[in-house]
Amino acid sequence: MVYQTYSLIISKPVNPYFAAFVFFSTVCSYNFHWALTPHSVAPSQRLQWDENHKNYHLLLSVAGLAGAAISFFFIKEHWFYIGIAALLTFLYTAPKISFSPFQWLKKIAIGKTIFLAMTWTYVTAVLPILIEGNIETEKAILFCAGQFFFIYSICILFDFRDREDDKSDGIRSMITNFNERGINILFAISIITFFVLSFY
Repeated sequence: MVYQTYSLIISKPVNPYFAAFVFFSTVCSYNFHWALTPHSVAPSQRLQWDENHKNYHLLLSVAGLAGAAISFFFIKEHWFYIGIAALLTFLYTAPKISFSPFQWLKKIAIGKTIFLAMTWTYVTAVLPILIEGNIETEKAILFCAGQFFFIYSICILFDFRDREDDKSDGIRSMITNFNERGINILFAISIITFFVLSFY
């Protein structure tokens, strides 16, 4: 997705240090998230593997953090924009931390799926544009909006898979509140909106 942003909007080769930062940050945040994920109420082979190998998740999370820290050194002048991405990513996983202030976030996490899609849109579309600069505003807005609906449709699929766990954890979202027909309609609207924005 970062490559796509550079190719379609920025029209420059991908910044290798930024690409490395996104890669290692993804490894860190993904594994940190699943290392903190408790027993699933709807177990699958993958979730059972996650539960039995949390040490692997922690190890990969630390390795990802180290790689992200090294990559960040080469793009540190953009620390403010990158810091926003780090905060958004942390807030997504924060409700899984067994500490009162973070547990409180579950009560306000109504738009979990929207929040995740916004975070990934920021990291893969908005952030590269902010870092590179000099991009036509209207074109950038249309592209980022399209990326949001594309990523949101992907998030719908994953949250539909995990919705029983989200319900048991008290996490509220449209995916946990809607029935299957409602989720299908939401998915279709997201895909259609993505294609329309991509056309423009």
